[in-house]
Amino acid sequence: MNKKLLLGLILTALIPVKSISAQVENGEIQQDPEIKLFTNWNNFSLSDFEPIQEDGAIGEDLNDLVGWDISREWKAGDRIEDILKLGDLQNSLAPQLFSLQDIYERVNRKNGVVASDRNGDEYVDDVPSEVTLADFPLTGEQTIASLVEAVPDLFKREASSVAPIADLLEQNGYDDYLDSDLASLAEDKDIAELQLDSLNLESYSADSIPNLSNAQIEDMEGYEDMYVSEIPGLSELALSEYPNSVNAEISLVGRIDFVWGDAETNRSDTISGSKVEGFNVPCQSDCAYLELDDIENLGRKIATSFEGNQWIRGRDHWVAGGTGCLAGGREPTGIHPFGDTFKAVLWETFESSDTAQVVSFFNIKTNCGDSAYFIGPFPYPQGILKVNDWVFLGTGL
Repeated sequence: MNKKLLLGLILTALIPVKSISAQVENGEIQQDPEIKLFTNWNNFSLSDFEPIQEDGAIGEDLNDLVGWDISREWKAGDRIEDILKLGDLQNSLAPQLFSLQDIYERVNRKNGVVASDRNGDEYVDDVPSEVTLADFPLTGEQTIASLVEAVPDLFKREASSVAPIADLLEQNGYDDYLDSDLASLAEDKDIAELQLDSLNLESYSADSIPNLSNAQIEDMEGYEDMYVSEIPGLSELALSEYPNSVNAEISLVGRIDFVWGDAETNRSDTISGSKVEGFNVPCQSDCAYLELDDIENLGRKIATSFEGNQWIRGRDHWVAGGTGCLAGGREPTGIHPFGDTFKAVLWETFESSDTAQVVSFFNIKTNCGDSAYFIGPFPYPQGILKVNDWVFLGTGL
């Protein structure tokens, strides 16, 4: 068996989610160290990330190739939910597989906002009427045809029974069609492409379109271009609750032995890099890094090839990233402790205090390829490290 996998399996038995109890035979360690970088994703959402630390932008050049608008810009201090779009996350967290009701139920169950029926079974009420169509701007991107296709059973209803559609017809001079069923209107070429964004969406509650809250987001036209903050409740949803959740399976944990600064050169025994170049990318100069060690003195010595590896600082060392139509980009060298959703990057090292900072970078994931991880830096949860800290390094070393 691979030595690192063996270490992971050993540590999985020793390591609960929040901390390690160091049971030592001869009193060699008397502490209960917290594992840094091992965030409890059951209690952590996108809204819990601290703001981005640097300005950035994405141009329009590849919009036609990708099939949706990936362009945007951001400033230092902006929040992640106002930078990331649903399309960026469609092949990682997959939020498009939710409906509004799915999100509402998960968030409220986590917050304990539940009711009980006469049998004592818990349930969550429907999306409240206080949520308007303006709070869910994806509605405004829909035409009558796309809305009828996306919303369950809407095609069975008469236009007059759905206030926004009735008003849209009247606004455009189609009063004579109010008694028509929506299935036939969706096939009328003059009416089907009428778009709801011409209405004052603040005037309508989400339940003014029956079953809208049960429509799967991916069935709605243009969902990829929606920011996370434009989907009610999504930024508050724990990352473990997504269809493709952020979680760890096998725990590889190391100890920070030393923190080194810019004077270091010619480091080749690394664990950092990219999915394109691999995770053993060497460094020739300005090689600030963390020197890692195995966790020892636990009653027996566990020594593997992991001992002595270097995690190179990514702020000064960028590597190849991106695949398919978005290949050819650059991203800071780093690791992926929790899979593809984001990348962990060593960003600062301070020899004088034996401390370091780890940050997160995100990317864009499309159906024709993924970009490099360049959307960042966002301070990483539990990302301030020091010598002798135990750090979670993931499954892919």
